[in-house]
Amino acid sequence: AEGAGAQVGGADGGGEGKRRAQDFALWKASKAGEPAWPSPWGAGRPGWHIECSAMASDLLGNAVDINAGGVDLKFPHHENQVAQCEAHFDCSRWVRTFLHSGHLSIDGRKMSKSLKNFITVDEALEAYSPSQLRFLFLLRGYADPMEYTPNAMSSAAGMHERFKEFLTSVDIRLRETEPPISRAGAPAAAAEAASARVEKWGDDERALAAALAAKKAEVHAHLCDAIDTAGALRAL
Repeated sequence: AEGAGAQVGGADGGGEGKRRAQDFALWKASKAGEPAWPSPWGAGRPGWHIECSAMASDLLGNAVDINAGGVDLKFPHHENQVAQCEAHFDCSRWVRTFLHSGHLSIDGRKMSKSLKNFITVDEALEAYSPSQLRFLFLLRGYADPMEYTPNAMSSAAGMHERFKEFLTSVDIRLRETEPPISRAGAPAAAAEAASARVEKWGDDERALAAALAAKKAEVHAHLCDAIDTAGALRAL
């Protein structure tokens, strides 16, 4: 059958040579201008789903840890890949984990080459830094749809700037508190100077250490919750 995922006919009825409406094409008959190879069923080419199953199996074998793709591939593409590979390898779990990402939209429509409504990375980098773009993506769950708007970019750039200012302040503070090194650079003198500045923790240091430990646990919990990068960033 030519329809890779089309539901043709009744629940049990075939169509276009199908035994069941749910069947999908493993081998497509050749058409003018398309690549074709000889087979027992005539000249043709592999169907879309079997192409991906064959390439993944060739590289990864009978077990795949993570299979990622857009949410629109969840059905029928990934469902059909699983059906093929679990039948071929006689296993019950060919893929351990699927990660289906949400769509990136602009002006309310999915970015698409066919619609010519997309922005390339190079174009985005003319106005924003790579780090600001990373913040934009991290502020949305990987599975959530995302709208590319000036407001979204402004919010991401603002949060990035807060992180940048904080890290700069920390770096300045660390430089201010570094022990002086003798001009001769003698290791013994440097060690003595550093040792003289070591103090026991007071209440402020203990409170800071406790806050740091709590925040690390909070960030870890967000990342364990379906890779919630947005929650982790906001916690930080």
